[in-house]
Amino acid sequence: MTKPANIRTPLGIPAALMLGAAIVVGAAFATGVRAQTAAPSEPPAAAAAQKFSEQDLQSYASAVVKVQDISVKWQDKLRTTKDPAATTEIQKKAEDEAVTAVKGEGLTVEKYNQIALATETDAELRNKVLDYVSKAK
Repeated sequence: MTKPANIRTPLGIPAALMLGAAIVVGAAFATGVRAQTAAPSEPPAAAAAQKFSEQDLQSYASAVVKVQDISVKWQDKLRTTKDPAATTEIQKKAEDEAVTAVKGEGLTVEKYNQIALATETDAELRNKVLDYVSKAK
């Protein structure tokens, strides 16, 4: 059985821009989408110290934009349902769609999370990602 890993979002990116980039669906979906991955995520220090290629960062930025759109779409549906079973089904669909978007940009969920985590502690990296996100919109 694979272990779920939360897809992370960088801190410091404007909320309006990153609303959907936090793809961790939990009790309220607003914190993100859970994805299946074979290995647990790296410890924070290791992820922050890792170097990422420009292609990885561009792919990450494109994925952030797509995930933002997915999040907004599914959050609207979650707000209109009161049925717990329907909520669970909506969350599952949102998770699947977000993971597909990340993979469609050529990233693994683990790599996406590593970049997101690194942007939380590396201001230069965060600014570079913000630049790519603005170009990807």
